[in-house]
Amino acid sequence: MSLPSRVTTATFRFPIPIDPLRLLYGIRQRWLWFFVFSIVLSILGWVVGSFEAENRYSVSLQLIKSEVANTVQTSLSGQAFKPRDLSDDTLLSTTYSTAVLNGTAMRLSPERTAGEVKSMVEIVKQKNTSLFYLTAHSRISAEDAVNTVNIWADEIIRFTNQLQREEARQMETFISDQLDSIELQLQQVNRQILEFARKNNFVDVDQQTQTSLATLEQTRSGLANAQISLRTKEVQIARYRQELRAQSPLEADLKKKREELTYLRGRYTDENPMVKEKLYEIEYITKQLSSVDTANVEDLKNFTGSDLGDNLYLEILALQNERTELENLVEDLSLRLTQREAEVADLPEKALRLSELKSRRNLLIDAQGLLESRHKEAAFYESKAPGYWRIFQTPSLAEVSVSSQYVKAFLLAFIGFVVGLMLALMFAIIGELLQATSRTPLEVAIATSTLPIFNYVTEDCPKTTWWMRRLFPRSELDYNEHALKDFWVSHAISGEGAERKRFLFAHTEVDSNEHVFWSALLDLLHAEGQSVAFFNIDHAPSDGIESLRTHPAVKHWTRTLDTVTEHEDEECLIFVRLVDSPTVQDVRILRQMDAYYLLNSPSISGREITRNKSDLMRKLLGAANGMLILDAAADRTLSRIIKWIELTVLNQWANRLPSIEES
Repeated sequence: MSLPSRVTTATFRFPIPIDPLRLLYGIRQRWLWFFVFSIVLSILGWVVGSFEAENRYSVSLQLIKSEVANTVQTSLSGQAFKPRDLSDDTLLSTTYSTAVLNGTAMRLSPERTAGEVKSMVEIVKQKNTSLFYLTAHSRISAEDAVNTVNIWADEIIRFTNQLQREEARQMETFISDQLDSIELQLQQVNRQILEFARKNNFVDVDQQTQTSLATLEQTRSGLANAQISLRTKEVQIARYRQELRAQSPLEADLKKKREELTYLRGRYTDENPMVKEKLYEIEYITKQLSSVDTANVEDLKNFTGSDLGDNLYLEILALQNERTELENLVEDLSLRLTQREAEVADLPEKALRLSELKSRRNLLIDAQGLLESRHKEAAFYESKAPGYWRIFQTPSLAEVSVSSQYVKAFLLAFIGFVVGLMLALMFAIIGELLQATSRTPLEVAIATSTLPIFNYVTEDCPKTTWWMRRLFPRSELDYNEHALKDFWVSHAISGEGAERKRFLFAHTEVDSNEHVFWSALLDLLHAEGQSVAFFNIDHAPSDGIESLRTHPAVKHWTRTLDTVTEHEDEECLIFVRLVDSPTVQDVRILRQMDAYYLLNSPSISGREITRNKSDLMRKLLGAANGMLILDAAADRTLSRIIKWIELTVLNQWANRLPSIEES
């Protein structure tokens, strides 16, 4: 017997191992889960939200940043004193400083802790403006929200004003010390001039001496100013180091250790090991704090950690750089001063000495006048600091916004509803994946790796819903005759044009109405004048299949393949219905079939059984030419829609694949 001309199509591969539309079955069959889960969890969310939620009152106050201007200048020479300008980030940091929060907490009624105040307030800078919005949230009342934001703003203004006053006070103290020193030096110079004039009878010098000493005076003046600026920077660095120390978390730790020491001393003597250990810890922290005054810039990083501490560290770093520049300037001016002094060494000693004393006196007088002007300016800022803030808009009770407690209850109820839907969907998907039945044509195609090429409805069902009658006005049985003719016409002849004679129909799992399909196919062949030798390889055939034995188109009926060769030369078709597992001899015969199809009913077939049977057939006989769907009509609207969609898509898919036969 020659080999057949059968060429199978490409094996069907789906991107995922399951049919995604099948999940709709799980949702449809378990719709009550969605109702119960969503309602129960939404009610639970509403109850929890009703018990936990409270009304929240919110109100905002506007602060505007005030630039520190040179509004006070008591002399025309020199640069007037003014407190340093703080950046926006630094000002934002001061609003959450410990002093501000503690002051606000103590003034509130009822009194709160600093941590509670910090959780109640927030500040935001309006973009591209100097406006800052201070917002307070209260769960007590609208009056409490207004009172909180007003007190907080007042404490912020008070704190920043105190910063300005403290800076001006320290500068005033420094200038006072410098004035006292200059006064002593001026008295000493005056005594030296009087003594020199009385001793040497020399009170004037010529124009040459004055010209020569002019340069010397200018150099010394520049050197003195540079030295004063250098000392000023050192004082500012020392003050910033003190402020940085105050921001160090070691201060809070030291206070805590001292409180613990007081408690231990109340119970034990100083010889007690715990007391000694606590004394050692206090001494160690004190040494760490004292090291900030002499620490390098890199070591000062240990005292940062807060926003204000970080800004102070940057201020110290900038002042250190300025001090270095001034030190270099002082060194350069000192060198130049030495050169100028050497130039005037040849001048008459008396003229030089007298001019030097007078120049020094004039220099001290100028410096004294300049420092007195700066002293007055610093005193003004100490008594009347303008501050960095002023209130731009004061809130009223009418501006308080109220967040109702039911908002949170509604929100939690909505979240519970959504979570309930998600849980129900998850359980529905899991439950559907655990089902053994295939249900859909695509599910069977995935299990068998074979595309369905024909669908035959073996039994109709009543249209019980309006949607089914609207979407599917015709009965599915009306399409059987046309579909059967198309199938037979397209598969009765091979791609080479030769008529096919031997057909194998291998069972995977088919319902009990299979005989309806066979009866219709035999009727079609009988109408065309063809006869069939029917080989029914089934050890337990149903009554419907056995009734086909007497069909007019059946010329020969047997349950073995022993007589296949006897009918090959006859003018009849050979149909092999394979239900039982074939023998080795049967496999040799079945491999020579002209066409080979799988039969399946998705509504009753199991995934694993179908997959196992199709895998066995593939190993024994190769890939099938296609799969025939023999199933009853879907009794649900959703089932019928899914079946129609999948069969349409799979048919388009099959048309894109290579032809079932190669020409």
